[in-house]
Amino acid sequence: YDTILELFRAQYIKSTLQNKNNTSKGSGGPCGFEGAPPCNIDTIIIIVPGGGSGGGGLPPGGGGGPSGGCGPYEDCIHKPDDGGGGGGETTPTNPTQNPCEKTKSLLNKPKVQQGINDVKAQALKTLSDMKAGEIGFKEPKNGGPLVSADVNEAHKVVFNDVTDSYGGYHNHTATGTHMFSPPDIVDALFGFAAAQSAQDGVGNAYLGMIATEWCNTCPNNVQYIHYVIKYTGTGSELGGYVYTPAQMKQFEKDYQETVDNLTDKSKNGTTYIKNSAGDLNEKGLEKLFFDTLKNIGIYGKVNLQRVEANGTINNVTLDSNGLPTGAPCP
Repeated sequence: YDTILELFRAQYIKSTLQNKNNTSKGSGGPCGFEGAPPCNIDTIIIIVPGGGSGGGGLPPGGGGGPSGGCGPYEDCIHKPDDGGGGGGETTPTNPTQNPCEKTKSLLNKPKVQQGINDVKAQALKTLSDMKAGEIGFKEPKNGGPLVSADVNEAHKVVFNDVTDSYGGYHNHTATGTHMFSPPDIVDALFGFAAAQSAQDGVGNAYLGMIATEWCNTCPNNVQYIHYVIKYTGTGSELGGYVYTPAQMKQFEKDYQETVDNLTDKSKNGTTYIKNSAGDLNEKGLEKLFFDTLKNIGIYGKVNLQRVEANGTINNVTLDSNGLPTGAPCP
């Protein structure tokens, strides 16, 4: 049942994301929401469980179904260890890992490492080239080469089709805000999460972001800002995190207002800024992220990790005073 639900959930979110992208380009109105026409979705193929010589995926000769007088696909309660025909519970192929182990495993993949290097190079380019924009990549589930993001623009990367990928990375420009935006979280990360199978688990989805800043005390006078986010909610909750274009536009407006508030010296002094230009420091960027989660209504559903230049991974949370703090992974 979970596998079948995930098929429909992934297609619904994929269709909605594509429709929102089309709407933003002026090629149509929204669908799937109240008062709007239904969305068209791709064909969903459901593989009937079981197999053998019965044909059409059915169990052969009356066997293979649960015991206790139930038909093979009737809504009956049975125990997986009751000695009857048919299989018991399945064990996920990927055992659950803690956030640190998941990200360590991700960053150790040679293909992902190369993709990150390319994204870093693009982020570095934006320091000296005002016209250099954002690029991104997706990590396909089939183990094949990394795939470029569907849209790479001056200040936006879009992943239209995420059903074949675990997650992806992108850069932010030197002049942009060096933290995940509402579309990064809702459209990209949640899209990747919805695309995961029941066996993979929604927690395997990820999104990385890299940006650069000039730094007098850093190697080559360049500092890299590197963050990774992962979805920590359940698959069934994702259906509640699909928002209308109007809602997303408001989230983005609120995001910018939060930036303005954090950099306002009359309100926060220099707590969240690092220089006279009013750029957000590390604490300010992370505060922006958590305030954004709260504003959208998804606080506690996304895990934030900061990756240092030496490879150290920090799990970032809010302390008892509501300030961001990082705990290094062992």
